[in-house]
Amino acid sequence: MQALKFKEFMASTDLSTIDKLIFDFNNLSKQQVKLIPQFFKKIAQCNNLKYLFLDNIHGPEVPELIEFSNYIATCQSIEELFLDFCYKNIDDLTLPDILKFLPSLKCLKFFEIYLQNNNITANGIQLLGNLIIECKYIEQLCLQLGSNQIGNEGLFSICNEFQYLNNLTNLTLYAYNNQINDEGISGAGFGLFKCKNLKYLDIDFTLNDITDKGALELVKYISKFNSLAFLKIYMMDCNIKFPKNLIKVLKKTKLLARLVALFISDKNVI
Repeated sequence: MQALKFKEFMASTDLSTIDKLIFDFNNLSKQQVKLIPQFFKKIAQCNNLKYLFLDNIHGPEVPELIEFSNYIATCQSIEELFLDFCYKNIDDLTLPDILKFLPSLKCLKFFEIYLQNNNITANGIQLLGNLIIECKYIEQLCLQLGSNQIGNEGLFSICNEFQYLNNLTNLTLYAYNNQINDEGISGAGFGLFKCKNLKYLDIDFTLNDITDKGALELVKYISKFNSLAFLKIYMMDCNIKFPKNLIKVLKKTKLLARLVALFISDKNVI
């Protein structure tokens, strides 16, 4: 694989041989940040690109990100994709335009996207789910959705879509601080239970209005998994008073031995 620095990439004339791009935009100068729209445009010339990692994407706003979507849609060989779109004022209307490239990436197996601290509600998450399930070959999925407003409806919607990804084995879902309560957390458990091939599950529902009732419902659904080899659950700063009851549920199954961490009230319960 060929990995280039930003300056080298921008100066390249033949990009057809590049199959790997890794950029942390924190390392760019102010002058280079101004070139990000041109950088997006050049990505379209990477016909054999298989791995794209774009971290800390500062500078470009929503219109530039929508243009980026048009360019990346031409890179149909991508297998692994990481995108950091935090703090971009993305909302329900712009989210599907920014991610409309997803159905074009027929080879995508690993997808990780950071969407924290935007303005996404349940409607936007439903549209996101519709796009993701078009990627039939995804094996590893990481959705960082913290500090939006997806609510119960959005959480249930996205968790219910995962069942249609038949190759999905690794799932990371962070939905902290998202106006979720017991109804939403129970719905999440119901949706996740339908993912029969999951081996790795890492979920974060910190800073939501979750009580012991909702947490127990979630754990009861998860405890029915036979395939899980790794489990991590975060529910800190919620309204859970008796976290040991969750351990009791897990003890009735083999899943407790696979539980890497269960964080409740800023403490690791196990």
